[in-house]
Amino acid sequence: MTENHAPGGAVVRPGTVDATIDIGLLILRLGIGAAILQAGLIKASDFAMTVQFLTDAGWRLPAFAAFMVTATET
Repeated sequence: MTENHAPGGAVVRPGTVDATIDIGLLILRLGIGAAILQAGLIKASDFAMTVQFLTDAGWRLPAFAAFMVTATET
């Protein structure tokens, strides 16, 4: 088995990552994904409001921008 040395001289063997780190990252990814999905669903449910918001904010091509923002978040 090959050994890699981390900063500080610690020996790190491939495949020995702590499972709690994996679970923590999974929970973090699911939480961020849920937040982004929720924001996209709000925009999709009232698309006219999203277009109006972008129009009021001075965006060029607000309908296209609203579509792109909604598609990206959902």
